[in-house]
Amino acid sequence: MVAFMRLLSCLLASCFIAMSCGGNSTLNQTSVSGDLTNQISETTMATTQPLDEVRVERIQYGDGLWNAGNLQIPPGEGPFPVLVFIHGGFWKAGFNETLMTGLADDAANKGVATWNFDYRAVGIPGGGYPGTLEDVANAIDHLTELDEPLDLDDVTFIGHSAGGHLALWAAGRSDLNDGDPGSNPRVLPHTVVAQAAVVDLYVAAEQNLGGGAVQSFLGGEPDEVPENYRVATPGSMDARIIAVHGRYDLTVPISQSDFLTDAEGIFNDTATHFDILNPRHDLWLRTLAALNISSDPASISENFEEASPAVVEIPDNAIDYTGQSEVSISIDDNSFSDRFIIVSPGTNITWTNTGRNRHNVTPSLEEGELGWFTSLNESLFDEGGSASSLFEQTGYFPYFCTFHGTATRGQTGQIFVVAD
Repeated sequence: MVAFMRLLSCLLASCFIAMSCGGNSTLNQTSVSGDLTNQISETTMATTQPLDEVRVERIQYGDGLWNAGNLQIPPGEGPFPVLVFIHGGFWKAGFNETLMTGLADDAANKGVATWNFDYRAVGIPGGGYPGTLEDVANAIDHLTELDEPLDLDDVTFIGHSAGGHLALWAAGRSDLNDGDPGSNPRVLPHTVVAQAAVVDLYVAAEQNLGGGAVQSFLGGEPDEVPENYRVATPGSMDARIIAVHGRYDLTVPISQSDFLTDAEGIFNDTATHFDILNPRHDLWLRTLAALNISSDPASISENFEEASPAVVEIPDNAIDYTGQSEVSISIDDNSFSDRFIIVSPGTNITWTNTGRNRHNVTPSLEEGELGWFTSLNESLFDEGGSASSLFEQTGYFPYFCTFHGTATRGQTGQIFVVAD
């Protein structure tokens, strides 16, 4: 009976799409819901499978039918970093953790532990406020009760859409009052990846996102249940935040990510709402790079030995511009368009500020160290500014923007100069 009910829940997803996701826009509503159906199909087709060495455990974290998830443990002794995946679906019944399976499998194949769980949603007994929040908190805290090689000091929350809201909320649980649903957390992340997240519940309710999804989740309008909105609004947190969003998202507008004012941005001009869940998509590859997770990366060849005494790894998603004498990189929304590039000696690289914010290009290494180059500052400060640098020697040249990052976090880039 349990298996049948879960199968029925999965089958209802296709019917739920038009009701919960397509209803956020009255403009071209029919075409929007159709696009979302196609996106889910494409995402499912692109789903990876866990490697044979990855151990998968189905774990019940509560008594209910929906209080379960898949824990994946990579081969080795550990302890392993943990990625916690929280699915979306406008907090409504119809979607489950299988939405995040492709990403979770891909991450587990790359050597990290993953915890991908379901929870009670609106339409399921006990779902909505406060049950949904309680389930998410209990599922995360349940990690402390498992006899598994997990490094709970190295945890990242990844949530998509409404799951993005839940990931942000879970990361800010320390800000809740005693007695609030989810208060007194036992597991907190150092990083939150908010994928097309519903960030501001008040604005989402005002805009009627998901056909009143916020109101259904919290039981009314903000002035009707103000305490519910207070508790469900993500609190302050110390975690690093990475906002991931496609500009062609017609389900959760990219303006929601603008509310994450201190976040690092990973954006794509053509990506839709469900493209983010495709493990082969640029947005996921860039997310993995930001989390320093890579799949069998090729190490730097002997060409680098003269320029760098350390072994440096080229990310799988580095763009190969070898053989080109001129390379252009645009800077927009606090990110470099091509974060990792491979070029030949003698390549001239030009950075252009195409965004609205001030930017610069500053080497991550100190002057005198191998891999240092002259900072490009004044010309890039304002919109439309550009500056160039000629890279003549083989080597590894990391850099960052001092306005939106540090040498190791935030708006960073890497140049790999290799002999042809």
